[in-house]
Amino acid sequence: HQPVDPLQCPGEADLTAHVDFEALRAVVPSPLEAHGPVAQGDLLRTLGLAARVTRLQAEASAQQSAAIAQAAHRLADEQAMGQLFKALAICHEGRPPPPGFAP
Repeated sequence: HQPVDPLQCPGEADLTAHVDFEALRAVVPSPLEAHGPVAQGDLLRTLGLAARVTRLQAEASAQQSAAIAQAAHRLADEQAMGQLFKALAICHEGRPPPPGFAP
């Protein structure tokens, strides 16, 4: 790994970092509040990953369909990125949590 400018080639650089979510939650100022963290796999499934995969595969070739399924599995499976990566939402206090962040 080496330092990169994330704006030089958006989407091309790996910006993965270990995040202390509790430290982030602790510094969220009022009138905001933090929801999460939630596992990436849980969030994606709640937001409709299966339906999105089905829709993409409907117009895909067999090879593309397999690649879509493999990518979705990698993103959401607990043994892949589904538990390793997390998400945190920061919203105004008193509002319901965003989809995928309900307790």
